[in-house]
Amino acid sequence: MPFKKFWNLAPDNSQSNVLNMYVYGTICSASSFFGSEDDVVSSQFVEDLNSYPGINTINVYINSPGGSVFAAASIINQLRKHPACVHTWCDGICASAAVGILLAANPGCRHMSRATLLMIHNPSTKAEGDQKTFLEAADLLDKVKQ
Repeated sequence: MPFKKFWNLAPDNSQSNVLNMYVYGTICSASSFFGSEDDVVSSQFVEDLNSYPGINTINVYINSPGGSVFAAASIINQLRKHPACVHTWCDGICASAAVGILLAANPGCRHMSRATLLMIHNPSTKAEGDQKTFLEAADLLDKVKQ
């Protein structure tokens, strides 16, 4: 399958220095052999964001079932360290790791309508291996939850 990013960055043609970001798809840290066409490499996001210098406002529109908590964390950190004012909107579903991206907005700049869904849950994973592998997976889930 061809690689396809889960986000799209585009300047807002109606307002100067405004960047619109659409997070539509599963959040992944890397495209894999068994992945879907929505998989994305989060480092590509950093490169894409840095290609728009001088932006004052970033509008993030989210319709995502979530995905990798670590890929979402890298995006959240990049949005928070960017000097622009970040607004986020839940356009449909904002679930799991996508909730973190919604929360990356500046205070008072998070938006949802009654027709959207926010879903938060305890972290989960898949593990395969021996007892040590499962104990390590459980420890990692505890850290992610904290």
